[in-house]
Amino acid sequence: MADYGIKARMKGSLRTACQLIVILAAVGAVFGVALNHEFLSWDDDKNVTRNALLVTEAGPDLARIWLRPYLGLYAPMAYTAYALESWVSQRVTGNPFHPAVFHATSVLLHALCALLVYLLLRGVDRRGWCAVLGALLFAVHPMQVESVAWVTEQRGLLCAFFGLLALVTRGFRGAYIVASLFYVAALLSKPAAIAIPLMLIVLERYGDRSAPRLALRAGFWLLLAGGFIAITTQAQSVVHPPPLWARPLVATDAIAFYMYKLVWPLGLAPDYGRSPRAAFGAWWIYATWIAPTVLVMALAVKRDRTAFAATGLFLAWTLPVLGLIPFAFQDWSTVADRYVYLAMLGPAFAVASWLRGGPRTIAVAVGVLMVLGTLSARQLQRWRDDRTLFEHTLTVNPHSVVAHNILGIDAVRTKRYKAAAYHFRRLTGMNPRYAKGYADLAGVQQRAGKLDAAARAYRRALALRARDPGSWTGLGNVHLRRGEHEKARRCYETALEHDPGYAPARANVKLLEQRAP
Repeated sequence: MADYGIKARMKGSLRTACQLIVILAAVGAVFGVALNHEFLSWDDDKNVTRNALLVTEAGPDLARIWLRPYLGLYAPMAYTAYALESWVSQRVTGNPFHPAVFHATSVLLHALCALLVYLLLRGVDRRGWCAVLGALLFAVHPMQVESVAWVTEQRGLLCAFFGLLALVTRGFRGAYIVASLFYVAALLSKPAAIAIPLMLIVLERYGDRSAPRLALRAGFWLLLAGGFIAITTQAQSVVHPPPLWARPLVATDAIAFYMYKLVWPLGLAPDYGRSPRAAFGAWWIYATWIAPTVLVMALAVKRDRTAFAATGLFLAWTLPVLGLIPFAFQDWSTVADRYVYLAMLGPAFAVASWLRGGPRTIAVAVGVLMVLGTLSARQLQRWRDDRTLFEHTLTVNPHSVVAHNILGIDAVRTKRYKAAAYHFRRLTGMNPRYAKGYADLAGVQQRAGKLDAAARAYRRALALRARDPGSWTGLGNVHLRRGEHEKARRCYETALEHDPGYAPARANVKLLEQRAP
């Protein structure tokens, strides 16, 4: 009898190992190509490659990383991870910012998150292969690509990793303190972790936890989240929010968008342009609320505990970014693929709990997962570099200010000045108050020898942002090329008045002094 028990446990361990290997293999097969991708000009430079806190003569500046927000975001755990990756990259490749090292870390974090989702689903429903299929849905759905392919969003992966660790370990006897430490690590990785206590409430209610125990477990985490909400509110800039009456419509529109993309994940892009301003300039904002309302009515009629839990998990994670509370990216778009990364635990939960039947049902599920994995691999290829990603973005959202800006900068870098001028003109046409767009357009026109047009563009930029030393210096350069040395000098001196340490203006003043008779 004892031998039988040992053999059964060994067989169970072997089965679990095989299931874990299947999940890891699927993540590697779909996302492994990301190791060949480049950094993007879309915030990867500000957060990683040009982040002076990561690499100094004395090593990373951990004191500043941990004591102050960086670019309005307090995420010291994430920036410490970037610093560690930079150190590894330097030792392995001789380059502190080799993109393969950072992309490999993102793929590894995603794989670990998928394994943790499997363990969480096993804790809810013991049927192993159903948990595997749920974890695979989490791992290979195309909406997960943005979080894995974009190095900047590694912060979100790290947050999800520690958040899932907290949710998994909270079920072990006597491990609540450890789970709480993991939760703090998630908060220190990205403020989005404030939603994890809501996910905890959903899971605990699904497990029929008593009200006092639920209040104790979730209450402490909510208290921790409250402190980080205060820090984030002070650190991040606040956009011009829509009026209070409009926010429920913005939120239900975002939910409807995610419902659609979950079942039809085509036309994915980093900038959908679905901002409140754009939404209320169209008709659909007054109709998209119908889909979430029908979903709520169906849940109320059916009263299915699993459906409630799956929907609750999805909404709990997305709640902070539905538009009910203003957030920084909302001026560009209220919806983004990265906002549903951990929310995909909801659909994974539904698959693992509902999947029944014989080989035919399993075969259909596997077929669907293979299609999703193929779509993810295709979407991943679009993230390989700036030009590929943002040319694709313009096919999804032709009015993407982000795409035109980055494609214009890329065209300047590759000396395609005609293309650069096109993108900057489109940029300023869509956003006439975008000072940097005029300055970039002026720089392109100056390179093309169109000095009058460049001067007009620089003056337009300065009318919007009068203290910009770069635009003053650029206008000075135009005067210098015309031989108008005194006008050029006044422009450089004005630039230095606004920024005494601005090196290009200082260098050009010295150049004029050397030329003086």
